[in-house]
Amino acid sequence: MTTALESKLATVLADEARQIAKAHDEAAIAPLVSFRTISDLAGLDELGDDWRALFARAGRSHQLFQSFDWNRTWARHYLDDAGEGRAMHLAVVTARREGKLVLVWPLVMRRIAGLKHLMWMGEPASQYGDILVDDMLDARPIVRSSWRFVLETLAPDLVSLRKVRDDAAVTPFLAEIGAHSARKMQAPFLDLATAHSFEAYETRYSGKARKNRRRLLRRLSEQGTVAFVHVGPGPEARRLTSRAIELKRAWLDHKDMLASGLRCPFIGPFFEDFAEHTGADLAYRVSALELDGKPIAAMVAVGHERRLAGHVFAYDIAYEKSGAGVLLLEELIRRCYDEGFATLDLMSPADAYKLEWADASVGTADWAFANTMTGSLYRTLYLELLQEPLKHMAESLPGGIRHRLLTGLNALRTRQNALAHGPLRHQLGKPQST
Repeated sequence: MTTALESKLATVLADEARQIAKAHDEAAIAPLVSFRTISDLAGLDELGDDWRALFARAGRSHQLFQSFDWNRTWARHYLDDAGEGRAMHLAVVTARREGKLVLVWPLVMRRIAGLKHLMWMGEPASQYGDILVDDMLDARPIVRSSWRFVLETLAPDLVSLRKVRDDAAVTPFLAEIGAHSARKMQAPFLDLATAHSFEAYETRYSGKARKNRRRLLRRLSEQGTVAFVHVGPGPEARRLTSRAIELKRAWLDHKDMLASGLRCPFIGPFFEDFAEHTGADLAYRVSALELDGKPIAAMVAVGHERRLAGHVFAYDIAYEKSGAGVLLLEELIRRCYDEGFATLDLMSPADAYKLEWADASVGTADWAFANTMTGSLYRTLYLELLQEPLKHMAESLPGGIRHRLLTGLNALRTRQNALAHGPLRHQLGKPQST
């Protein structure tokens, strides 16, 4: 009995010591660090140079969706000139130490079911969510202080942060504050640095698989002229990007899959704009397999440092048995070696075809933190109890019923997106100067 009480007392004292240490750390940085919320596009543009400099100093290769130019292009299509949609507004939180930008929370506030949801900026285009924070000894106390500023200043009911990698800068902090982790997935990747050339890397696949791909290429060549095309930012990248999204949506229709992000009316214009006007902080590549000049498979990819992340991958369903997607992916691996990329990131979810190619994967999760009682109810009833069962129920419906249901849901989703994100003129006009 005495031992148990002593153990419990030791635990309580240790917790109190940690809380005191946290308070001491935060008090120590308070005079040196200032926090601010950016809520309009003018303020976002003013932040551009400093955000780019922070990304150049501290941005890890998998934080490519936290670059300024990616998010500024997103804002151009999803928000109006005041930084707002009809149900969403900009809420970027920054921290500066003696005037120098050291942290960015890229966030937006959105009304869902009457509640204030704080979410990552960039959805649904961004595939990994994270904060940008400088590499410094007191980074954690600054993150803690910035979080308190977020809750006090923005007062959300729920903070819902999707697609956070296990190795993200924000992950340890989210675990520390007791945020709820759900919808865990895996993001497969190819570790190309483990071989000095494509030919050496390819030997990890079976001889039968390599022989089959050569056979598929020969048979496709019998139907016409086959060519692989790889382009960087510009008008041709815009054209091929548009084709990739067209192919992906047709594939989703054929499979009766929802994929609401790719059906959003803003996603195509966003990608097309970024394809032609990519900023200097990211690489943009579109690879295509063409048959007689017509793209029958395409991959849209974004790169940072030596990582290339395959974002939109699609093929013409008419050439599924011809292996159009398989052939393009093999060619893309070869191209990665030519351009010096060490990682080909296939991102979540861990579809079977990705696992056939990948060497390993990293976990991702959706995190939620309830800041009010109503936010807690929403998180518990919907995010924790209903979201996944409802999704599985829809996926298990008979084909005809699922098709009619998805058609209705897609129409509703399109209308909701149009209402939520405001005027369409941003996808029609030329990019604004930043």
